[in-house]
This record gives sequence, structure tokens and C-alpha cells, in this order.
Amino acid sequence: MQQFPQIRLRLARQLRFKSWLAYPVNEADMRQRLKVVKPTTVHLVTEGVVFEQIIARWNGQFCWFEELDRRSDPTIAENLQSALKQFTPVEELHFKDITPEIRSCYQLAGGCIEPADEKRLRRALQMGGGSLKKFQDRGDYWIVDWTTADGVCHTSAIAKTDLTVISAGICLSGRDRDFDLQSLVGVVEQQ
Repeated sequence: MQQFPQIRLRLARQLRFKSWLAYPVNEADMRQRLKVVKPTTVHLVTEGVVFEQIIARWNGQFCWFEELDRRSDPTIAENLQSALKQFTPVEELHFKDITPEIRSCYQLAGGCIEPADEKRLRRALQMGGGSLKKFQDRGDYWIVDWTTADGVCHTSAIAKTDLTVISAGICLSGRDRDFDLQSLVGVVEQQ
């Protein structure tokens, strides 16, 4: 892969499994190197969440994930994730170091969070006494960051179909799947 040109992209939307739609960090650089500027599908993305900056390799036909771009400013991704959660229109995005490329990536990601999914997770946690911080789509399940009523943070893997626990993030002696997200809050608080 070292022979192929490196390009810097920002993840916009997970498509399927380990493929993501991404947008160039620098349109001029991409135009000069690849003769085209457009959203690109990146394959085999093994880490990263929406709006994180990555380094990928272009083999002339496909883009392949290489690594997260450690030189990027993580606050940009955090600002965009927060704005997306609040359904902030792209024209109202204002923060330090925002570029036209970042606005384009934000527009691409606009359809990636389904409000119904977030509402479903938030409601289940609230019924159990917890609150949703954020979640990441992992195909058949979500990685959910949530807090108990006393503010203790937890991360759990939750099935999309029925909100059953795949991995609680704490030891439940192999009984994780006996619980759903709502009941998990009570179990965690009792420990």
C-alpha cells in the first residue's frame, strides 16, 4: 500500500460494515493528486467515528483506510458531532478553523443519524434512570456511552433489533444477554 498516494479525508457516514463515505480535508490537494474532488468510499475502516480525520491510500480505483490522522485537531470532530446531535444547520456552523471542506463533510453526514434511533436509546436509558451521552453505529449493534443517575459513565454494546445487551462493559458473569438497555441501568447502579 505504501506505493499508492496518501490522501487525508474526514469520515462522514458509515455505509456498510467497514466502509465509510468520506470527504477530502483539502479539495485543492485532492484535485491536484487525483484530478477529481468528490466524496469517496473508504474501505476497511478499522477505527474512527463520524467526522474523524483519517489517512487513506488511493490505488486508482478504490480508497483504503490506513490510519487515523494523529495530526488532526480532535476538537473539530467533537464540535461537528455536537452540532449534528443538535441538528444545527450547516450555515449556522461557526467555530475556529472551520473550512468549506468541513462544511461539505457535515452536509454529507446530515442524514447519518436517524433521530428515531437516538430517541429510542435515550428513552430506554431514561426509563431505567440513566442518560445517553453518545452512540456509534457498528452495523448490527451500537456502542452506547451513557451515565447512571449519579453521573458515572459506562460504555455498552447494544443490539439494534431489541436493545438487548451484547456486552455490558462490566462483568455480568456471562449473563449480558439476559438484560436490555433499560434494565442494565438498574443492574449497574446496584453493583
